[in-house]
Amino acid sequence: MANKFDKALNTTPKAKKKPWWVIHTKKYSYPIWALPIIPFCLLADKITEVAEKNRKWSDKRTEKIITYVFAKIAEVDKNDGSLTHPFREWWCYNVWANRARWCDIKYCKKFNKKIQEYLYNTFEMEGYTKTVEEEDNHEWTWVTFTKNN
Repeated sequence: MANKFDKALNTTPKAKKKPWWVIHTKKYSYPIWALPIIPFCLLADKITEVAEKNRKWSDKRTEKIITYVFAKIAEVDKNDGSLTHPFREWWCYNVWANRARWCDIKYCKKFNKKIQEYLYNTFEMEGYTKTVEEEDNHEWTWVTFTKNN
């Protein structure tokens, strides 16, 4: 058994031969039949790259996103007029992007963790009192907005 492992470690993998019908660029590989649309694909990729680089953090936009998304995902208690939602560290990766407006999805994906921290630390809704409760094992964090009387 050890001889097979030694043999596998000592052999070098063979280089794969590139097919003739594929055109290689810096990032992608295109089949030759896609040659007429390659410039448009590269242009779209460049525009997306520039837009992503220029996307900046904004408190105003983040407040709009949190207000919109939290109203959709929160559990409403009509007795005391409160909105409650639990967040988990590993579960919340795409909660903002999955529920946001289509124009805010890329923003939410880029600043997901910052949006979460903004909700915990600085976000306030007018007419509501925010409470953030963290469990002892730091697995669940409950955010509750209770209506002021």
